Amino acid sequence: MAHLRQVRLGRQNPLYYEVLDGLNPGEKVIISGYDLFGKNEHFKITIMEYFSQIIKSQRAKKSLTALNLFGLSVCIGSALLILFYVRFELSFDTFHDGDRIYRVESRLYEGTF
Repeated sequence: MAHLRQVRLGRQNPLYYEVLDGLNPGEKVIISGYDLFGKNEHFKITIMEYFSQIIKSQRAKKSLTALNLFGLSVCIGSALLILFYVRFELSFDTFHDGDRIYRVESRLYEGTF
């Protein structure tokens, strides 16, 4: 939960602000503007609000959403195919005792030596 407080700033550069008054050591701050904050004293963002924002933005950009979902499904499908292939290849000869497996080889020669 974020609380709107007045702070007094000192020196500043593009990366850092010196906070002279209004914060305790170790407190985290929101460095963006309070334009959406309004006149509220407390600001709480819930998971459902995030999902509603995502759904609204996806409805506005339907073709981009479809392209992203298609790409995501291709990536997940490819990853599953690779996973199943590797699992299948590694499953051979896992039920045998490796010390007792021998290879039998025969060569057939025709003609005279």
